[in-house]
Amino acid sequence: DLAVDVSPDIPLLTGRVSSRQLAFDDLGFLFGGGKTGPAAASPYLLPDLPLHTERLRQMNAEVDYSALSIASRDFPLKGFGTHISLQGGVLDLKPLAFQFPQGKLSGELKIDGRKDVPVTSVDARFTDIHIEHFIKNSDKPLSGVLEARVKVSGRGKSVHQAASTADGQVTVAIPGGGMRHSLAEWLGVNVLDAIGLSLSGDQSNTRLRCAVANFDTKNGIMTAQQFVLDTDPVRIDGTGHVDLHDESLNLTIQGHPKTFQIFRVKVPIGISGKLASPAITIDAKPALVQGGIGAGLGLASPFAAILAFIDPGLAKDANCAALLSLAQSKGAPVKPQAVRQAAPARK
Repeated sequence: DLAVDVSPDIPLLTGRVSSRQLAFDDLGFLFGGGKTGPAAASPYLLPDLPLHTERLRQMNAEVDYSALSIASRDFPLKGFGTHISLQGGVLDLKPLAFQFPQGKLSGELKIDGRKDVPVTSVDARFTDIHIEHFIKNSDKPLSGVLEARVKVSGRGKSVHQAASTADGQVTVAIPGGGMRHSLAEWLGVNVLDAIGLSLSGDQSNTRLRCAVANFDTKNGIMTAQQFVLDTDPVRIDGTGHVDLHDESLNLTIQGHPKTFQIFRVKVPIGISGKLASPAITIDAKPALVQGGIGAGLGLASPFAAILAFIDPGLAKDANCAALLSLAQSKGAPVKPQAVRQAAPARK
């Protein structure tokens, strides 16, 4: 149901449109879904197709749009709705709402096309997103409810260019959940327990007490300010950054066991590569140093060599209440009861 008023200098489109089904591929120029044609040759995950924002200055509009279902091969989406406001060359999608089987993404997307180089702003909240729905294989090594806030703004003639200049904050929190026990031990590089659990086919889970990651974004560089993932046996801390200019990852995580370990190799785990195809790497240098210490101790006594691989397990529980409160202050929609129910730190 649409109407066009051509009496003003700039035509005005008003009305409502509803679809039984929306193909997510058709939103690819904004969200990167279903790359076809020129987009398929792009090396980037974020769309690099130029946005013809000069067209935004040719019409004004106030239109409601909704879709009852969404066809997507990448995301478990159920429905979509937004109000499209176009006034004076500024396109504003608010509210912008995607529905998932459990949870939703809501917020605002604004493209200011009044100048030759548009300014794109995103303010999005992920609420009650069950992360296991995004793990495609039948084995679900990680579970929990994700809450997140993305608030960034950048300049550029494509989504990728705008991301390359983006400033803002990205905050992700998982107030609680579960993780495959063997995976937690591997992240802590507890060699004996990890190998034993893996070889036995152990499918048991350990408690994920909380996880919080907060990135400060400046000129397209996302730098980790907080990066903590806390399980019952291991606390995992991370550092590093994501460069949106070339979409490269340079993150390092290090597990810290909470109990005595007889054979622990102290090696950081790296997350590198590109956003579209991240890779896990292991820095062997600390392990070589650790082995060298063990060899040196072995000159005095073969039993002393083992000391280099013993970890007393002095890591403490992360203060989940403080971490979740921080994520809440950054805009992540963490519920107050999740903060109150966060497990207290061990004494």
